[in-house]
Amino acid sequence: FSSTVALSTTGLTNGISSAFSPNPATTSSILTLNVPSSTPPGNYNIGISATSGSITKTSSIALDVKQPNIVSITTDKTSYAKNSFAYITVNVRDNIGKVSGAQVSVTVKDKNNVSTTGTGTTNSNGDVVFKYKIGTTAGTYTINASATATGHNTGTASKTFTVN
Repeated sequence: FSSTVALSTTGLTNGISSAFSPNPATTSSILTLNVPSSTPPGNYNIGISATSGSITKTSSIALDVKQPNIVSITTDKTSYAKNSFAYITVNVRDNIGKVSGAQVSVTVKDKNNVSTTGTGTTNSNGDVVFKYKIGTTAGTYTINASATATGHNTGTASKTFTVN
């Protein structure tokens, strides 16, 4: 194109909106897509048109929408005695509800950064429970969890508890 180009999109569904900046453009433009959290996961084909005078060129891009994994951690207590057990529940949900079948990885670190890792899969309530054997080190322990599931982005969470 030898002059300004007007840019537009087609095929936007499920509340997805677009904006080009600048528009019209003379050299380049940035396309911003706004995807509401209620947009169902899936692949969306978005058409792009560029028009200058009587000339129009078209192309398309693919947008892969995934649900977020919203991860939370709870423990059966906030503080524990040495040589006891902590029951750690990781819950995974998305904007629609519970995520069953998510792969969860949990790492527990004591105050000396000694870590223990476990993995599990969420049940139909979006939960997986880990039984952690507490040793003889007193102090603050940190739990880090991450969850992955098909059609979802990876989600993470952290929590601490105390050993007396």
